[in-house]
Amino acid sequence: MFAFLLQSTPHALPELFGVKAVVLVPLSLSFAVYERETAAMATGAVCGWLADGSYSGSMSFYGLVLVISGFLVSSGFRYYFRRNRLTVILLSLAAIPLILSLEFLFGYLLKGYPDGGYVFVRHYIPRMVYTLAFTPVCCAVNRRSVRLFVSRESRFV
Repeated sequence: MFAFLLQSTPHALPELFGVKAVVLVPLSLSFAVYERETAAMATGAVCGWLADGSYSGSMSFYGLVLVISGFLVSSGFRYYFRRNRLTVILLSLAAIPLILSLEFLFGYLLKGYPDGGYVFVRHYIPRMVYTLAFTPVCCAVNRRSVRLFVSRESRFV
């Protein structure tokens, strides 16, 4: 909830190059790293619903994408990957540009708006970079909360 308030309150986060970060995306991804699939999908749905309400205007894109990515990330880290900062950052380097590029594709290009290349370079690439900057913070917060609230025996089972 704090991340939603931070990203949707005017002047709470500075705008860089005229864009604001989508803080809920790295928060959802980093939560999925430390939780099981069901909890990751539920968090993705809530974060997606909040992001849809404040950014895209349609109540479906971020919700659907973050539910799917929550499941894939949680499953991947549960069965295949090790949980550490480097893998979370590498995951975010791949997932955040993919998610925001899909938003550009479905929310801009397929609707037939002109000057797609200009908009992608001037608005979406800075938004990707700015959103990626929040990944270490979100990862640290989630990692700390897992260590604080979950017993050592039941972690990452």
